[in-house]
Amino acid sequence: YITPLEKLEVIVSTESGSLESTTERQAEKMRDMLRTFRLAVRIKAIIDNDLIQIIKDPNRLRKYQGDLSESQFTALLSIVTQ
Repeated sequence: YITPLEKLEVIVSTESGSLESTTERQAEKMRDMLRTFRLAVRIKAIIDNDLIQIIKDPNRLRKYQGDLSESQFTALLSIVTQ
C-alpha cells in the first residue's frame, strides 16, 4: 500500500519510442497546419474530413492541389511522406 505521503511514479514506454500512433501524430500536425493556412473554411473542413485517407494514400492529397497554394500543398505532403 502507498500512503498519502508517498509517491508512485509509473513510466510507460514502447520499443518504437511513442505510444501515439504515427497516423494520429500526422493527422494532428496536418490539422495544426490547416488551422494556420489562409484557406476557405469549407476547404479546410473537407481536407480535415479526408485526413486519415490522405495519410493512408498520400496521392489523395493531389485532388486538393488546386485549392492549396504550392507551399501549403508541399507542407502537407511532407507530413504524410515522412
